[in-house]
Amino acid sequence: MDGQQHKQELNWGWLVGFALLLIILLFAFGDILTGIVGILVLSIVFAGYHNEQASHNHH
Repeated sequence: MDGQQHKQELNWGWLVGFALLLIILLFAFGDILTGIVGILVLSIVFAGYHNEQASHNHH
């Protein structure tokens, strides 16, 4: 159980870091990148959330 909790923590840290990186990129570049990145972020976050829910349900 401990290992699972640590993994979850790591995932959230990763997401936050990734989000910050994307925000910097958005400021550096423009609207096209914003749209692409926005879709990417949403799909990644949704996939991560879906996987988390699936693993919880599997248990």
